[in-house]
Amino acid sequence: MRRIVLFLTAMMFVAAVQAYDVVIVGGTPGGIMTAVAAAREGKTSVLLERTSHVGGLPANGLGATDIATRGATTGLFREFTQRVKRYYIGKYGEDSQQVKDCSDGFHFGLRSRKRFLQICSMSIVIKLVCLQSGSLMPIPRM
Repeated sequence: MRRIVLFLTAMMFVAAVQAYDVVIVGGTPGGIMTAVAAAREGKTSVLLERTSHVGGLPANGLGATDIATRGATTGLFREFTQRVKRYYIGKYGEDSQQVKDCSDGFHFGLRSRKRFLQICSMSIVIKLVCLQSGSLMPIPRM
């Protein structure tokens, strides 16, 4: 209950400091993509995360998607997988084992949360606010 109260307090604090078109609760890949979509529509947004683990499972250990029908992948997720593949090509070379292992961007071992967020942010600034130990903690811009 204490965390919920603190989180709601953080949301009110953010709203009082600056006005946003969209307030996103949850720093998961879905939250990040929501911020990207809002920015592409010309909207301002703030992404609130109650922990310091921004990026959800992909940024914190899970490096493979479970999509069986890759041909149905579209939109921002498809853009993300293409960026993952380009990252591996740029870092290791087009014919490298790492590029083959990334399976067209659907499998990745991005060990750094910062790298994951850079790939997710897709060249826009996402304002992130984390609530950790009862205090607001701004995340540095990528």
